[in-house]
Amino acid sequence: MKKTITASFEGFNVVDSTGFYKGKAEHSKIVTIIIDENELEKVVKLAQFYAAEFQQGSVMMIKQPIVQWDFIEPKKVVTAE
Repeated sequence: MKKTITASFEGFNVVDSTGFYKGKAEHSKIVTIIIDENELEKVVKLAQFYAAEFQQGSVMMIKQPIVQWDFIEPKKVVTAE
C-alpha cells in the first residue's frame, strides 16, 4: 500500500473484511479515501491496478457526496484551582 495508495493520497482508512462472491467467502479490504472530484481518475487507476495485481475480475468503487466532513478535537476541560 505504501507504493500505491500512500504515494497518491494524503490520508485513507483500511479495514479488513470478509466479502462474498457467488456464495463463497473471501478475504478483502475496504479502503476509504475522501477526495475532491478532480482526484477521481487517480482512484479509478488505483482500482484498476489492484484488480490486476490481485487477479480480480473487478474492484468495487462507491462514489457518494459528502454532506459534512469535520475533524472533531477533544473538548478542553477547564479546572478551577
